[in-house]
Amino acid sequence: DIDKWEVLVEGDGPVILAFGAMVETARSCLSELNRSGINPTLVNARSAKPLDSELLNRFLYLNENEKGRFIF
Repeated sequence: DIDKWEVLVEGDGPVILAFGAMVETARSCLSELNRSGINPTLVNARSAKPLDSELLNRFLYLNENEKGRFIF
């Protein structure tokens, strides 16, 4: 279902949203980030539209400590 995004890797750091060819590019960066102590979540957004608001809200925080959590 193109309307639903897919969490490929669950992490406790920033959330990387990618779609298309950038999914594999983002996936290839994960090991380097892990070695640096950064454990991101990788999400295949599948397409720029429509947004999967349910999954997006799962990672959206209004807490001051969570600023900068998303990487597009």
